[in-house]
Amino acid sequence: MVMMERFGSSPNRVMSIMKSFQIPVRSVQPGDKLLVITDDAMDPVIWQCMMAAINEKGGEAVLCMWPRLPRHFADVPQMAIEAARGADVIVALTTTAMSNSTPGSRRHSGQD
Repeated sequence: MVMMERFGSSPNRVMSIMKSFQIPVRSVQPGDKLLVITDDAMDPVIWQCMMAAINEKGGEAVLCMWPRLPRHFADVPQMAIEAARGADVIVALTTTAMSNSTPGSRRHSGQD
């Protein structure tokens, strides 16, 4: 886990991370469904703090994790796409970029 070795996960970082996540979750309302997606190279403290911040606001948080994708813009697992369809909001905390992946491109071009 390169990210863990590089950045560590000191317990004293939790307070700082939780404070910084108050801005992204400020609009979360009780009952909102949020899907947090991540990969196994992300520091677990990051996604754990996001899940806690969502929970603190009353949102329903679900975690979807997969092995790190081989490159930026690689296709995400199909199960993640299916999970995203049931969410009000998707929070992407991944170590590889996904915005131009094939499923997303197909959907925007009307091929899906």
